[in-house]
Amino acid sequence: IMFDGSETPVIFLTFLASFYATTLNTMLGAESIDVSFMRAAYCLGAKRRQVFWHVVVPGAMPFIFTGLQISVGVAWFSLVAAEMVSGQYGLGYLINTSYTMVQYPTMVIGMITLGVVGYVTSAGYGATVGESILYGYLPVEFAEAGTTLAVHSEGADHPVTVVSEPRFDAEMARLKDVAPAAQPAA
Repeated sequence: IMFDGSETPVIFLTFLASFYATTLNTMLGAESIDVSFMRAAYCLGAKRRQVFWHVVVPGAMPFIFTGLQISVGVAWFSLVAAEMVSGQYGLGYLINTSYTMVQYPTMVIGMITLGVVGYVTSAGYGATVGESILYGYLPVEFAEAGTTLAVHSEGADHPVTVVSEPRFDAEMARLKDVAPAAQPAA
């Protein structure tokens, strides 16, 4: 009723459902940041914009990408539901029309296609965005052993490989043997 055309309401409903999932997860991520990080940034002379871009955004990044992954699934089921109600094209329209015309094989093929496409988009999102971008913003203790992270310091990115606990302990013992002994104060 609100929009002209046959596909505009479908696009609007899909956007609306996805928007709230991403927005609520982003808000949760921003609220979950420890206040001491922001206080430390302010104590070091950071302005509000710098605190936002260098503390809040990286801290909320895992929540943002989780919200985006949830939004992919929400977009799929709201798209199909909207196509069933008011669409003239798409898998939802095909499934609904096949049901009313008693063409069950076509309906089942549409449902299987919908499941496969949904799985591929979800798995594709997790394999590309989830693995490459999200690990750069996770704290090191949440990263898997053997994962290489880019640590940004002094204007450059330095690759750091996350090690498991036994290797970490052995590496720390080796570094203690190599480190010069502390000189007593005179």
